[in-house]
Amino acid sequence: MARDPSPAKVYRNEGVTVQAAPRCYLCGDVGTPLYTGLRDRLFDAPGVWSLLRCPTCALVWLDPRPDPDDIPKLYSQYYTHEPTRSTGGWFAALKALVKRAVLAGAFGYGSATLRRTERLIGSVLRHITPIRDMAGASVLWVPPPSRGLLLDVGCGNGEFLMQMRRFGWRVQGVEPDPVAAEHARCSGLDVMPGVLEAAGLPAQSCDVITMNHVIEHLADPLRALEECRRLLTANGWLVLVTPNVASLGHQWFRRAWRGLEPPRHLFLFSLATLRSSVERAGLTVLSLRTSSKGASFIWEVSRSLMKRRGETTRRGVDTNPLVKLQGQAFWIAESVWLTASQVGEEIVLVATAGKAP
Repeated sequence: MARDPSPAKVYRNEGVTVQAAPRCYLCGDVGTPLYTGLRDRLFDAPGVWSLLRCPTCALVWLDPRPDPDDIPKLYSQYYTHEPTRSTGGWFAALKALVKRAVLAGAFGYGSATLRRTERLIGSVLRHITPIRDMAGASVLWVPPPSRGLLLDVGCGNGEFLMQMRRFGWRVQGVEPDPVAAEHARCSGLDVMPGVLEAAGLPAQSCDVITMNHVIEHLADPLRALEECRRLLTANGWLVLVTPNVASLGHQWFRRAWRGLEPPRHLFLFSLATLRSSVERAGLTVLSLRTSSKGASFIWEVSRSLMKRRGETTRRGVDTNPLVKLQGQAFWIAESVWLTASQVGEEIVLVATAGKAP
């Protein structure tokens, strides 16, 4: 991490202790304003915030930076405090069927229990990249277990861990939000409250570490990545998913883009800055790309944020059928665009502690 030799200005931002963060975390250059006067319009966290962009490496970060002791104030109404809500209806049943079939056909999960029709569906749809991505994202593109431990960092209420346990993985989680961690433990999961660096896990104890929309929340991403490297077995995988600051959605919606999420997203990465961070932590990148998987959701929420301007949206999901149709059209358009340019809403990175095969 690049260090600013001058002392940071510390002050209160609507009850949140913060310090000025004028310099880039990766290269130390002075940032230029990308957006100013931002508020949390999703979960009502206090404060007025800016995002700065590095003119040298293009990393984007929150300014001012919340004091670590005050970060819980930014999550007091966060969605991980709520139990998972199941959806019903024919469309949900169809999505579940497609996911089950593609997970079996493309990733090898549950293939022994599929009916003949489901096997046929899976064998066809696994070749359609957007649909394969939607199914693969539910297991974070991790192959079925052969041995070892899957550790989910920032596991929230444990929904992903419960699914992977059903698929045969031995699972463990780390979650800094005590309310979310308690939800997970109430489901019978082994979840440690706190941050990864303080968990005290033994070296080379994890075959897979997942960080799904987590690294952008971390005050010191490089330190967390270095700890991942220490914990991974020689051939273990680290799977990172994070918003893509160069996505089509950000280009379209600008300051209303759902992926910004101030003040909880402390850093926003591009393909280049995420690769740089992972490699500086001593990890080897195996694959790096973007995905359009969340594009329809991004469209719905970002459009709501743009139309309602200063109003709070409470996650911002618009139930208007026309907006949902527009979101699906945006997903299709972005999926097509991905064949020529990496403009997907999410970055997907797979790295290992060893050498590339």
